[in-house]
Parts: sequence; C-alpha cells; structure tokens
Amino acid sequence: MALAGAPVAIALQAPVERVPLIVLSLALGTAAFTGVGVIGAAVTASVKRGGVLLALIVLPMFAPPIIFGASVASGEDVGAALSILAGCALAAIALGPIAAAAALRLQAE
Repeated sequence: MALAGAPVAIALQAPVERVPLIVLSLALGTAAFTGVGVIGAAVTASVKRGGVLLALIVLPMFAPPIIFGASVASGEDVGAALSILAGCALAAIALGPIAAAAALRLQAE
C-alpha cells in the first residue's frame, strides 16, 4: 500500500518533494493499523457478534494515525507529525502481540 502511494500522490498532483514523506507516513500508518487490528481481533476472537465490539475497540485507536498521517500529507509541521506517527506505529507493533497473547490466553481458560 505504501509503494502504491507514490504514483497516487503524483497523480493527485502532490508536490514532488512531499511524495517520499507521504510514502513514509503510509508505511508507518499501515504498521500502526496492523498492530491495533491484532489487538482488536484477539480481544473479540471468541465473542459472539464480535464485529460491533471490534468496531468500538479499534476505531478510536485508528484516529491518531489518520490525523497525523493527514498532517504529513498536508505539509504542516511534518517533523512532529512523523514523530507521533512513528510512536503510534512502534507502540502498536511492540504492544500488539503481547496484548493479543494475553487476550487469547485469557479466552483459552
């Protein structure tokens, strides 16, 4: 998805100097979404009608990567937005498997 962002950004007439930043923000946002999705899927693994619960758990955690990814694309204070986006991605990737393992272990008992 991140690699497809470069041609799409160029097609949407984004400034050429901002395209690498857009690709980087897409890569970091994808990592953050993956980590959060792992947590949500593990928590709702054995719950009936878990789709509604999944939406309630995961959607609020999707907001920061979306907000700061859009801030990178708009070109406003790119350094701070990339730092916060990287923090979201690192936290989700680092804590996602741990939280998923704990949630699945509790559901197995």
